[in-house]
Amino acid sequence: MVIGHDWGSYLAGRFALWYPERLLGLVMMSVAYTPPSKVYVPLTDVVKLAPNYGYQLYFKDLKSSKQIPAHIDRFIDLIFGKPNKSLNFTPKGAMERILTDTQPLEVDTILDAETKAIYIRELGKGMHGPLNYYRTSQERHEEEKSMKRVRSCPLNPR
Repeated sequence: MVIGHDWGSYLAGRFALWYPERLLGLVMMSVAYTPPSKVYVPLTDVVKLAPNYGYQLYFKDLKSSKQIPAHIDRFIDLIFGKPNKSLNFTPKGAMERILTDTQPLEVDTILDAETKAIYIRELGKGMHGPLNYYRTSQERHEEEKSMKRVRSCPLNPR
């Protein structure tokens, strides 16, 4: 059984595509299956088409690996905050601006204090590894182009 959420859904879908014989079940949450593309589309172009992915440009930038842990309490409040139009972190530049702002962050989080402390402790250890997902899209695309397609996989349109 493979379960994926957000970009984990992308990984789960690729696992099913390339290794169907190892799969008993598949769950993809929040992000639908996207078939392999023959053409690489840079994240900057994706953000032009979908401006709410602007935060991904920040995650791709190496400075985010240091800034997020330096502002981890604020980061956790932001991503686990209840919807707040004045704190929309999705457009290009917004995430970094909100994280590094010196003004208090007025947000109601959905986390209780104990759960928030766990996230702060664990994500505060470093974000470089997880954020590399956003930095390696072209490498993943090139690697995928070299993979042999599996015809027996129900996700493969061929």
